[in-house]
Amino acid sequence: MIPPPLNLATLPAEPWRNGGGVTRVIAQGAGWRLSLAEIAKDGAFSLFPGMTRSLALTGDDALDLIPAGGLPILLRGCGATAQFAGGEPMEAKCHGKILSVINLMVTQATGPTGSGSSRFICHGARFDTPAEGESWLFPLTGTWQLDAVSTGSASADGEAPPPNPVPRVETRLLRPGETLRCTASLSVTPAPEFSPHDTVATGKIVLARIRPPAPLCLCIALPASVPSDGARHV
Repeated sequence: MIPPPLNLATLPAEPWRNGGGVTRVIAQGAGWRLSLAEIAKDGAFSLFPGMTRSLALTGDDALDLIPAGGLPILLRGCGATAQFAGGEPMEAKCHGKILSVINLMVTQATGPTGSGSSRFICHGARFDTPAEGESWLFPLTGTWQLDAVSTGSASADGEAPPPNPVPRVETRLLRPGETLRCTASLSVTPAPEFSPHDTVATGKIVLARIRPPAPLCLCIALPASVPSDGARHV
């Protein structure tokens, strides 16, 4: 069964420790936290020693992350991501805008910086969520169709299902501003908006995944490259 989506706007806002914005906690567990954060101004991030942080831009914006003594990480556009150690001093530059990011923090014991896998999920791309562990879906643009297939199971009175059960498909739509928790495999496909002008379905979506003992990681955006100006672009 596909659970109902969560409206992110209904989550209570909590101020950041550094006064630079607010955060809305979506889910948390032993050694990890997932939230939607607002970066309201330029300034230093709060330090979280022993944690690994991952960020993803939710809008078509620009964010510069400037570590002490390191190359700046330049996030450009909806879905761009970065990962860094929470105990590393980091300055944020917002270019005069209030930015929204998906924010993941995990203890380094379960998710050291740079570990885990990442992949790019963009417009027109169908994929399946992991069958094991816990995942969260965040549509950034476009409407996304979620499909779950079941073949039936034993009933509450203990009766076995028919020998050749007919597969049952459950469908739900997910839109920007919503998130959905997955604990089983779902087929995720960009869906048209059902108007005469929508002939091709496009969109971007972020998959946040927990897969013990692997880390919680954001699964979107292209691998970072090192251009000639010395900065890391994502």
